[in-house]
Amino acid sequence: MAIDEVLVALRRELEEVHGVEAAAYLMDRPRGGWDSLVTKDELRAEFAELRVEFHKDLRAQTWQLAKLVAGAQGIVVVAIAAIGAMLRFA
Repeated sequence: MAIDEVLVALRRELEEVHGVEAAAYLMDRPRGGWDSLVTKDELRAEFAELRVEFHKDLRAQTWQLAKLVAGAQGIVVVAIAAIGAMLRFA
């Protein structure tokens, strides 16, 4: 059964049980009314804000990771220097 046939059968059943007006209300309107639907422009604006926030957070995390790696490199250099000094005096 095609989706259109299912919708027609459902509408007929609703009309029989609840009446034509109630069936139209249930079948033709989104929940909350037409004003509750989101437009493409609203979605684009929301995604643009999310994109900016994502890039800002990603940039901050990248800098944190770079600082962590630089710190780890410093520790490795100090450790190698300490091992070299210990071997020289051994």
